[in-house]
Amino acid sequence: MITPTRRAALAGLLATTLAPRLEAAKTPVTKASLHALLDRAAALPPRVGRALLDPVDPAALDESARLDLLTARAGLACDAALATIGAPGRSPYRVSARTGIWQRATDPAAIDAEREAVVADAKRGVMLPRAALDDTVAAIHARVAAPAVTAALQRLAGALAALREQAPPPGMLHLPHGPAWYALLLRRHGVAVSPVAADRLLAREEARLMTRAQALFAARGDRNGVLGDRYRRLWRDARYHYPDDVRGRAAAVDDMNGVLATIRATLRGIVPDVPSWPLDVAVRGMTASELAAGVQGFRQLPTPTASGAYVVDLRRIAARPRWTLPSVVAHELLPGHLLQMPLEASRPPHPLRLEYAVGFPEGWAIHAEEMAATAGWLGDDPLVALGHLHWLLFRVSRARADLAIHWRGTPIPEVRQRFEQLLGEPAYFIDFATDIGRILVEPGIRVAEATSWLSIRERMAQQPEGLIPFLRAGRRRDEDLHAAV
Repeated sequence: MITPTRRAALAGLLATTLAPRLEAAKTPVTKASLHALLDRAAALPPRVGRALLDPVDPAALDESARLDLLTARAGLACDAALATIGAPGRSPYRVSARTGIWQRATDPAAIDAEREAVVADAKRGVMLPRAALDDTVAAIHARVAAPAVTAALQRLAGALAALREQAPPPGMLHLPHGPAWYALLLRRHGVAVSPVAADRLLAREEARLMTRAQALFAARGDRNGVLGDRYRRLWRDARYHYPDDVRGRAAAVDDMNGVLATIRATLRGIVPDVPSWPLDVAVRGMTASELAAGVQGFRQLPTPTASGAYVVDLRRIAARPRWTLPSVVAHELLPGHLLQMPLEASRPPHPLRLEYAVGFPEGWAIHAEEMAATAGWLGDDPLVALGHLHWLLFRVSRARADLAIHWRGTPIPEVRQRFEQLLGEPAYFIDFATDIGRILVEPGIRVAEATSWLSIRERMAQQPEGLIPFLRAGRRRDEDLHAAV
């Protein structure tokens, strides 16, 4: 917990660095010239790039271009502030098991430069926590490359391993200026409220979801143990499993496509301006070669000339009870990712908007699950409702874990215990330990996804008739979900 004095200092920093500085008269630009200007801004130091955008008049732009401008301004202002206390960018950690130049570089000099930067960061007190550091060293050792590149990788791994004994505890709280850095990162990612306010908002949502789930379990006669215990028992009940064979996997795909057909027919009836091509999607099972290669579930976006699909991973089919899959259809296909992503791609956002509104795509897909459940598109089976609530609790709990680790400094075993008590079983695509590992090195991302969902919910409740124009305009930050942009 930071003191009132530090909190006031943080508020002052945010006020002075994030407030727009309109030092020049507004000048109109075209969409093409705006993108060229945004390209220039992205290549400059954040403070300079932000100032370059000040003279642009957003009123002269269409909604998509206006969002490009507003998002770039807000994000560059955050990066300019981050440069004064730590470093601009999505994470304080230059490398991790999943990020860094080392992953794909073929020039040993580039890897050596990254190593030198890591050493310089460490002298400022910015280092990976020990568990993430160990994972990163192992990942670097595992990369197969040409001899000269391998030698550079070994030097990088050695430099990281040498930091092990001085590695800080998990969480940005333990880095220099950690609380201010984390608060600014949340702003950078698109979160419109402080860490404290975000945690309160998410705690209320978590309590609401828990109450609903507990009532459904009570109606089934299961009142024993914490919520996670009840979910674990239901998860492992073989009555709700598909057979672990070709026919069982085909039946799961057929059932998912049945849910999809209901949603598609309803959308056509209630959203008159929805184009036909984003609805041309289906669930597909993996081929034998995809299963053998260990491929995870993936999406094929529809286009005006080609169908789309969600290729579902049913390799561990016992971990995907029947009642968990209808919500997956709404999240991954319609009205989730396979509606939002293709419509946005028809008017591609500038890369700066992709960078600074990072929570929106997942936020929309979570909202899509909730929209489908509330409208009855997933049916009226209480078990399906419990599956839907488990997915929402997963999204909220990982966002609260993000805040617990990075804002409050909660020990990792306590974070893991909370997952177990609330969820019982992890989401299919990521176990508890792996999820915590990602949260460690991607501070604020899970919070941004969850607050985007809640902001989208509020926006769509206010303007439910504008679904397709809303999605066509593309992603936006939380503050722009309610502004007259």
